[in-house]
Amino acid sequence: MAQVANAYSLNANHPLHRKTSLGLQYLGLKRAVSGLTGKAVYRFGQEPAAQGSGGESLLSWLQGDTADPLQDYDFFTDYPSQPNWFIWKRPDTVSGSLPSYMKIYVSPTCDDLPDVFRKTAQLSADLQVPCLKVVACAQGLGRSDKLVLYLESADVGSVTAELATALSGYADLGVPFTLPVSDSCMLSVAADPKEIAPYQTAYRHHSWRTLLAKYLASGRQAGITSATAFWRHLGLPLLGTA
Repeated sequence: MAQVANAYSLNANHPLHRKTSLGLQYLGLKRAVSGLTGKAVYRFGQEPAAQGSGGESLLSWLQGDTADPLQDYDFFTDYPSQPNWFIWKRPDTVSGSLPSYMKIYVSPTCDDLPDVFRKTAQLSADLQVPCLKVVACAQGLGRSDKLVLYLESADVGSVTAELATALSGYADLGVPFTLPVSDSCMLSVAADPKEIAPYQTAYRHHSWRTLLAKYLASGRQAGITSATAFWRHLGLPLLGTA
């Protein structure tokens, strides 16, 4: 992930780093008062859960009346180990598990999700992004990580630059404990543990966020209250300071 470090990831005052710092402080207090679970960590930063149905009605809400730009992608509603996600993969990607690429998290509010999804889908098709997914159940609409793209690390810069322009002005949530790649909290990146040398063996079956949830719930980062110190503590050269 060091390849995507930039002016945003190096800025300790970036709003997403401030959100991560706030999360570390909140989780530390919660651990001291009532104990802490991985589920509580994972849910930090979410909007309240939405009500309603998922499936086709949710997909129709997301896509609206516009032409489907992803019609050349393979579409999945029941992808293995990925319940409650709509997933699109280019036919030329490997079969089986989702591609082992960098992740770009696109983090709009629930109200802005349909517009943001449509613009992200169009750009993904134009730029031939290998894979993207969006939540497929109403309860997931409050997630900060409700829309995710998978792509090669070398393409992160060009894709995020296009997305930042297209999504300017939309309200964002921001995904805590990920690396910002634009001037807002809308776009950030991470890589799953199987792509990061220190964690490839013990955590290879986890996503980045499930790994962080387990790690933070364990208390091994106790006393760390800033995002930059947290990244250094993990031993990852994300900020050029590890």
